[in-house]
Amino acid sequence: MLILDKDGSAKRFFYTGNGMFDGKLFSYNELLKFAIEILTSEYQNRDIEVTDINYNIDHSTFNFKINNTNNKIGFIINLNASQDGPNNFDLDDYLDLIENSIKQKYIPRLATATFWEFEKKGDWGIVEIGKNGTKDGVYPFVVKFEFQSLLTSEVNPILDRVNSHNELLLIFAKAWETLDTSIIEPYIDKDFHFHSDWVFDELPCRKEYIEYFKGKLETLKRHNLKPTFDIVKSSDGELAIIFDQNGEKGLFKIKTLEGRINQANLTQYNEN
Repeated sequence: MLILDKDGSAKRFFYTGNGMFDGKLFSYNELLKFAIEILTSEYQNRDIEVTDINYNIDHSTFNFKINNTNNKIGFIINLNASQDGPNNFDLDDYLDLIENSIKQKYIPRLATATFWEFEKKGDWGIVEIGKNGTKDGVYPFVVKFEFQSLLTSEVNPILDRVNSHNELLLIFAKAWETLDTSIIEPYIDKDFHFHSDWVFDELPCRKEYIEYFKGKLETLKRHNLKPTFDIVKSSDGELAIIFDQNGEKGLFKIKTLEGRINQANLTQYNEN
């Protein structure tokens, strides 16, 4: 999930640190703190409750938690700060924390941050610890977060048959039509990712998405509403859904793998 500005361009962040700009490069801990500050601020700016913010790297606690409408989520923040070793995260270090979080009904999530710095030469360069990434407060950064669920017990059920992309899209449409999540749930991959242009988040697993989807359908049921949508076909023959959301249209597309849906996106749709 690339952090975007209101106009849809990459949002630029300036490092303020402690006001001591000596031109030195970021240390791992400094860049990690910068990532935590960016992500927590972006959630808070959208009125999502953020609690327990800290900058620990000792594996004992989440770096922060959020309470959204459907789930409580604990975040561990990691850095993609080296092209040679883009992810130094070791799941074994966090098994106790993950186990305890599940008992407390928090969903554990890993967010890996990648930073790019706009340098004098006019290019976006990926920040690598010890190589680049100045703290002088002059050059801005863009940041992308890749979310991964840390629910270690999630598995995919065995399927009776392998459905095609279009068959799975139609099953999804049936779930919307009947307001019944159970229709689609068996076909959602455990590592399913969902992004919506109307939601600041990217749901990185089946459990998070199904809870979100149930919440959407329950709201429709309470208000005795039915979603308005049309099924359309692209030039390459793939089906998609166009939703009418209070006058705004959204295009719902899926990606599939071995008979399961492993990704879905709801993007703003302009017929022009």
